[in-house]
Amino acid sequence: MPIELRHPARAEVVVTGPPATASAVRSALSGEDVQVIEREWDAPGEAVVAWERPDLVVLDAHSGFDALEQTRYLRRRWPTLHVAVVNAPNVPAALALMEAGA
Repeated sequence: MPIELRHPARAEVVVTGPPATASAVRSALSGEDVQVIEREWDAPGEAVVAWERPDLVVLDAHSGFDALEQTRYLRRRWPTLHVAVVNAPNVPAALALMEAGA
């Protein structure tokens, strides 16, 4: 029986926050087999609870939402999900985000 090698599925990265954040993530991941999707945290008609599980979520701490609560929510919903938070305002906030699971 021949062995068939399959290319792994394309990774999905969800980015919340301003378009500049998504642009920076796209730029950093250029050349990789990754689909970067921009989503608002609670866009009308598309709540977070309706999201399919992505491979990575990048949260922008300056997006106007509470990144700490978002991180805790994502960690409760998908315990093994990779969560990255960018633009933390200071070191104590970054430490709290890491403690919450980012």
